[in-house]
Amino acid sequence: MENTTNTNTVMVARAIALVSLLGGQLMLYLIGANVIVQALYALLFLSVFFSRENLGYVFLLRVATPVSIGISFTLLYHYAYGIEPLKALLTASFQVTFMMDKFFDVISVLYAIVVAFLLWKGLTDYDLLRLELNREASIIRKLAYYTRYFDDPADRNPATIVRLMRDYITNIMDGDRVVGCKGNNAIIKRCIDAAAHIEARDLNDQIALEAIMQGIGDLSEIRSRRQAFMECKMSPYMMLFLVIMTIFLLYPLYTKTPQEGGIAAYIMIFSMSTLLAFMFVTMLDLRDPFAGYWKIKLDSFGELLRELEEMIAAEGKTVRKFAAA
Repeated sequence: MENTTNTNTVMVARAIALVSLLGGQLMLYLIGANVIVQALYALLFLSVFFSRENLGYVFLLRVATPVSIGISFTLLYHYAYGIEPLKALLTASFQVTFMMDKFFDVISVLYAIVVAFLLWKGLTDYDLLRLELNREASIIRKLAYYTRYFDDPADRNPATIVRLMRDYITNIMDGDRVVGCKGNNAIIKRCIDAAAHIEARDLNDQIALEAIMQGIGDLSEIRSRRQAFMECKMSPYMMLFLVIMTIFLLYPLYTKTPQEGGIAAYIMIFSMSTLLAFMFVTMLDLRDPFAGYWKIKLDSFGELLRELEEMIAAEGKTVRKFAAA
């Protein structure tokens, strides 16, 4: 099932890449770009067609998309003075050079503040969520390990806790993502009930039982924090505001005709629009911590799930030997 999903992902990535490639090549042709430039653009997509798993999506999102956006803004500049409403607006801007300079200064400063804030928030939320996920996996592992202190085959409560932790992880894992699951509230309550019925026969058992009870409480707290961090995403209104500011930030660069600006104007518009698009795509990428370049890896949960399965299998063998005896 997983291989089929990966195959579908690669095929979709290649299909999207092909559409983007054709669109970009068409825009470069309309601009009148050099054949070498068009060939270099085509080379960007080779990694998509030869990528493994979902690497094509990552490349397409973070590299090819900003470049394509930069080309589209360059194409708009190439034909802007042929569109009468835009030509009238841009021509009128020649007469307010002083105001345009002030306008650009204000927008650029405001843009820098907003981008810095959004990047800081996105990276902070990402790091906090990754930390809480690692702590959650660590506590589940400790709970499972502490159950080994209880070696009475007749007491099934420690094994019940291990099974419940296995179910807990299964509930929150959805492929390469961690999702919220209300059913885990019941699992934590059942863990508390199972711990309450564990009989401590010596000092080691008593210490382990206290650690299990403390771990269950910590797991409930960390689960709440993890869910809160998963819900913390950049406001779509701020993202829309950023798009509008990006357009206003590029507007002064269009106030010189292609004949006056020459190749330098094309390069500046392409470079700035590509860089701004890259920043925007980065922030979009940070909004989804389980996909893209900033993807949080869940290897620790996968490894932990295998360990729990092994513990459950070993416990089953012990129970059968005890029953046979």
